[in-house]
Amino acid sequence: MAVLKGTPTTYNKDFQEGWELMFETVDTAHDCIRIATGVLSTLSINPDKMMSGLSADMLATDLAEYLVRKGIPFRETHHISGAC
Repeated sequence: MAVLKGTPTTYNKDFQEGWELMFETVDTAHDCIRIATGVLSTLSINPDKMMSGLSADMLATDLAEYLVRKGIPFRETHHISGAC
C-alpha cells in the first residue's frame, strides 16, 4: 500500500496486480475477525476442568524457566524441577 501511495498517477497500470493481493488480504482479515468473534462469543471456560487436566510434568518446564530467570543455572533447575 505504501508503494502504491507514493507513486505518480501515471504508474497506475504498472501496479494493478498489487491491488488484487491487497484486497484478498483485507477479505481474509475480515473473515478471520468474523470467525474469532464467533468463537469468543460462544466460548465457555471451565476452570475446574482446566485444573484437573494439569499434571506435574506440564509445569516442570515453567518451574525451570522461572528459576533460570532468578539466576540459577539451567543444569540445576533441571534437577530441581525433576525432583518435584
